[in-house]
Amino acid sequence: MLKNIHKLAFSKDFIPNVFDARHKKNVLISYIIIPFVWVPPWCRTVLRHTNARESMAIAECFNALGYNIDVANFLSRRRFHYSKYDVIFGFGIPFEESFRFPTKPQCKRVYYATGSHVHFQNCAEIQRIRQIRMRKGILLRSQRIVAQTWSMSTGLCDALIVLGNRVTAETYRLFDGLTIYPLDATAFIPSKPFQRSVSSSRKSFLWFGGCGLVHKGLDLCLEYFSQHPELTLHICGLREDDFFQAYQDELSQKNIIYHGCVDVLSDTFRDIAAQCLFTILPSCSEGQATALLTSMATGLIPVASRETGVDIQDRGFLIEFLTPEKVGEAVQRALNTAEPVLENMSETCRRSILASHEISVFRKNFRHIIEVVLNDGKIS
Repeated sequence: MLKNIHKLAFSKDFIPNVFDARHKKNVLISYIIIPFVWVPPWCRTVLRHTNARESMAIAECFNALGYNIDVANFLSRRRFHYSKYDVIFGFGIPFEESFRFPTKPQCKRVYYATGSHVHFQNCAEIQRIRQIRMRKGILLRSQRIVAQTWSMSTGLCDALIVLGNRVTAETYRLFDGLTIYPLDATAFIPSKPFQRSVSSSRKSFLWFGGCGLVHKGLDLCLEYFSQHPELTLHICGLREDDFFQAYQDELSQKNIIYHGCVDVLSDTFRDIAAQCLFTILPSCSEGQATALLTSMATGLIPVASRETGVDIQDRGFLIEFLTPEKVGEAVQRALNTAEPVLENMSETCRRSILASHEISVFRKNFRHIIEVVLNDGKIS
């Protein structure tokens, strides 16, 4: 079934004029195409990622600003008539190829960075794989190495919108003079408040992440929690066979519970989150970790690295460096915090995510940024 879903999701690589508008200006969005393709009810879970609704919100903003919108899959290799576009937005092959063909003299290229700079990301993952090889003598496969550098896109674009915070944006400072606009990602907001007991949940942690278990630091969590049977680690994520083989001893511990890939809108995820008080993510590189944001929206307190692109501040506990020892230090700081303080932190997390990472907030912030970009830095 999963293969059929992916085949359906990527069966098209271009949709012209998605809103059938009759505006005078045109924009090419090179990003993901699935939100604009009809999806049957049995595989609607492919839309249950924040990037699907963010992509639609971006298109709606351009439509409201008077642009006809063509959408291309970011891996499309078809030839585009770039000379028709007033704006080229996004990333990927169509965006990179636009530098090789004639465009309108006034055409603006706006790069949409959904992760840290590719050079930072690749180096970070390689370092994490190397650390495991040194500790376990096993070379795991890389999962999030980006082969395409798209160097013209990040170096020659007119502006760069970074999905993340200042930490993420700093990975793009290699290009002096480039205007960078950080933009907060969205989280899935629970439909009703969570009820949890701080006293009964304070020794339970949730690791929740996508592809790249090493990249997102699950190994660091396993190495620490497997030595602390008084704590519980719940894991929600994809299975990677070589990783699971390397960490089969840790994963077999009674205090480490693997739930598989769980739908964030399901009762199962809600039940797991309600058992925990903390969400833990020692990732080595992100744009802004939406799994962490979604966990925080349930009131879970983050124990996370700065590389997640999420400002921890007084809402949680920072993992200073990506080692089992530093993961343990952050966990111990969390455990040593008084329950009234933890209750306040949990509520602060929930409220802050609602205030800054709801889809309507994303739409408002994106609209403001893109108007500034298209008006050469002036607020219209």
